[in-house]
Amino acid sequence: YIYGMEKLLQFFVKYFFYRQDDLTIEEVFDKELDESITRRYFTTTVNNAKMCLDVMGHTTLKAKCLFEYHKKNYLDYLEDDFDDEVDSDNIEREYTFENWARAVKKYSSILASDIYENGDYISLEKCRGENNSLCEKIVLDSLPHCKDDTYFGIDFYYLDEEIGSPWDVFRIILEAFKSEDIITLDYTNLFEGGWCDEVPEEKEYLVSKTVILTEGSTDARVISEAMKLLYPHMVKFYSFIDFSTYVVQGSTNYLTHYLKAFIAAGIRNRIIALYDNDSAGLSEIKVLKNIPIPSNVRIMHLPDLEMCLHYPTIGPGGSSIDNINGRACSIEMFLGKDILKKSGEYEPVRWKSYIDKVDAYQGEIVSKSEVLKQFKLKVKRSQDQLVLDEWEECDLLLREIFAAFEK
Repeated sequence: YIYGMEKLLQFFVKYFFYRQDDLTIEEVFDKELDESITRRYFTTTVNNAKMCLDVMGHTTLKAKCLFEYHKKNYLDYLEDDFDDEVDSDNIEREYTFENWARAVKKYSSILASDIYENGDYISLEKCRGENNSLCEKIVLDSLPHCKDDTYFGIDFYYLDEEIGSPWDVFRIILEAFKSEDIITLDYTNLFEGGWCDEVPEEKEYLVSKTVILTEGSTDARVISEAMKLLYPHMVKFYSFIDFSTYVVQGSTNYLTHYLKAFIAAGIRNRIIALYDNDSAGLSEIKVLKNIPIPSNVRIMHLPDLEMCLHYPTIGPGGSSIDNINGRACSIEMFLGKDILKKSGEYEPVRWKSYIDKVDAYQGEIVSKSEVLKQFKLKVKRSQDQLVLDEWEECDLLLREIFAAFEK
């Protein structure tokens, strides 16, 4: 369905779904041939594929924008070529994104389990004789194979890639299936036919990365390690500044400096500037509102945490329980309750300097080095046995990062 079978492997591996760990090469017995054959295939889940598409900008919202653009051109074509022969008002009412998406999901579901015989898909062909809606007819006319560059009813012949691509349609197709359903790309015949290598080279998995700028090496390390454990299929889409190898300085002010430098240099990669959810971080974000921010840049801070609504703090007036969201919620708060608690009590935050721009004090966890040491041990332990409940806060942060460009 994409751009010809010889391109399937390249598109799926290089641009979106698959990693080297998703590849299986195994000997299986083929009943029809009555012999053993070597099968080569990639597998991933529908949920993983959705996440990959979303982070690359192929969201359901993008699909809707693509449809609306196509619809306008379609209606203009009908008016120019058929004048009064068609009921344009009725088409305007019936040809909606919701109806189109419903038709896409309907026929995707049918094709996923259809039987192919004598050059036709049996169930799909039966659908052609039914009393179909307008959207169903338009989608059905382009199936089972991409006809005249029309993919599930969307004509891509004259469309610029910035308007949309078949991947935006594919994102809607995935909505027809359960999150845990498996997407398999079996390229055995492609390899046997000489269309591709048996094992894709490492460079074939490379994609354009979103650069995550953080306040320091600790933030980058925590996010990177958490992503490897919780969402390994997303790792290839992100990169971080290497603070240690190249002795790059880090702080709130330096993050703003790097961000401005990246913008001024016209870096085309997507960029996420991630500030701490504290007084210093929010102060810098407030300043950045005064400068133009390009569409490939998102400025965000660590999300609020429920446990930080009532958190132990130490200040000049002694100990108290305060809401530290927006004042002292740094990356250490995302390491997990199992690390932050000592003898059943959270490690406290100590109030420090006062930040005029946000009219609030800046705080920092007391035992910072100790909790980071414990996190390092936790990562090592989780590589053998991952306990998801221990990574609740990191999971929240990662999902915020993945959704950065959906807003």
